[in-house]
Amino acid sequence: MAFRWDDAKENYLRTRLQDDPQTPISHFQEYFGISYNAVRFKMKRMGIQISSVRKGEVIIKPEIEEEEADPEEVWKAYEEKNEQKIARHKASGRYVAEFPHEVIGVSFISDQHIAGGNVCDLKRMREDAELIAGTPGLYACLGGDSIDNHIKHRAAILAARTTPGDQYELFDHYLSLFSESILGVITGNHDDWTPQVAGTDVIASICKQHGIACSSDEARVAAVVGEVEYKLAWRHKYRFSSTMNQTHSPKQWYRFGPEPFDIGCVCHHHETAIEAYMQHGKQTWVCRPGSYQINSAYGRQGGYNDSLPACPTFLLFPGERRIIGFADVRDAVITLNAERMP
Repeated sequence: MAFRWDDAKENYLRTRLQDDPQTPISHFQEYFGISYNAVRFKMKRMGIQISSVRKGEVIIKPEIEEEEADPEEVWKAYEEKNEQKIARHKASGRYVAEFPHEVIGVSFISDQHIAGGNVCDLKRMREDAELIAGTPGLYACLGGDSIDNHIKHRAAILAARTTPGDQYELFDHYLSLFSESILGVITGNHDDWTPQVAGTDVIASICKQHGIACSSDEARVAAVVGEVEYKLAWRHKYRFSSTMNQTHSPKQWYRFGPEPFDIGCVCHHHETAIEAYMQHGKQTWVCRPGSYQINSAYGRQGGYNDSLPACPTFLLFPGERRIIGFADVRDAVITLNAERMP
């Protein structure tokens, strides 16, 4: 039977303490068969103050009287704080972008793995960033693993040619090449190692300095082009991955995710893929970007082929819902420039 306080139990508690003020709480804990904290809380509710701590025959008094927090008040404070966290969580990574009545392009770029002295195509990375910055109406969505950031695995730390600090400086420079053309940045598993190990999100801090929206793992943008709204969604990893079918994962994200999208991108695999398919009676696009990290010791050991640093890019039209997809930004720019000619 559950324990219930009644007049008899309260009277015993009060009388025993009147007769022997030094009766330890453990006595009541054992007598009533309830927890230590339950006894303390009841004593406080009854107005019985605990001014000392008993240890054997020696009375030890605290140097500073500690005020016990009322569990009900603590619960209420955390309840309000958690409600705020839930609201921030639901709003995190959700943005609205409005564009003029003209064709625009959106390129998905991921897995840069910026590092010096590695098999990482920094030249092509820079050229793509400069191409996007120099092409009117072309924008980028960054999909995570911006730097190699080996701070979690000891063997990778020893093999690294540059430190995470050096790589963050290079990432800062990389963003400066086309910061005004970036719609948003998300973090990947390599980026997330810093918050996990050190408790600080350096990628988010750098993005903030450039005025770029940044969120962890996933982002969604409602891109309003003229009077047409396109729902863009990208995340670094998702379930249902398939080596035999790279677009399987983003398709299942559409199916099982919180809401549909017009273009969905899942990164992480370093293998580019792009596909248009019918979903609920309309053409939907899914893709995976390649990687500027051509390969690595981990990749070679696992038998992975070299990566192609391709950035799937989509043209979005005003006036009517129309999307044209390209496997790489360099191909898309040719058509985008032609469509935007006066």
